[in-house]
Amino acid sequence: MGGELDQRHYSNSLLYLLREANRLTRLVTYFKAPYSIVSEIEQQRYSNWLKTAGDILRSDNLRRVIFYFLDHGAATDDVLTHSLGLPPSSVAWARRRLAKLGLITRAMWVRAQQKGPRKVVWMLPDATAEQVSEAALLHQRLQSPKYRIAEEVAQTILEDYVMKRPTMEITYREIVIKVRELRIPFSTPDIADLTAQYLHEQGVRIWR
Repeated sequence: MGGELDQRHYSNSLLYLLREANRLTRLVTYFKAPYSIVSEIEQQRYSNWLKTAGDILRSDNLRRVIFYFLDHGAATDDVLTHSLGLPPSSVAWARRRLAKLGLITRAMWVRAQQKGPRKVVWMLPDATAEQVSEAALLHQRLQSPKYRIAEEVAQTILEDYVMKRPTMEITYREIVIKVRELRIPFSTPDIADLTAQYLHEQGVRIWR
């Protein structure tokens, strides 16, 4: 029964996408076209657009990177590498490709915390200032070993404890206990604070 429902959902989703593509095709053909005829240039432009969209969706790296931008609005290469689990070279290639297509553009530079070149925050043309700021903040956080460890601790707590409870909540004391149990070579309060902050951003209520 479950397999049949999954297959039906997949088929309905696919049909929806195909219907949308068909609808867009009709719009391009008839919208603002005298006597329902569009110029060969407009037809070629749409054909190129459709081919490019298909190329992006067929490429796993391009698809995952552009979907991240669609969800978050902005990112640096380091953020994409960390969030998507892709090699830096694959991220850089996908980002260059999307930038060349005009789908993303430079938003701002992020100062490096250690020696090294500054990094660029890339954004969708319609990204908000808040999304750009969040991308820059996440990039800065990822430069900190403490934050990366706290994120791993938070994911463990989220999956092993919080998600198994009736409500998304945990006490700060429980977080401190879990951090101590892991014997992390950093200050327990520092890691506990960063872990609580990450969990809060994931929608978990922290009781103090």
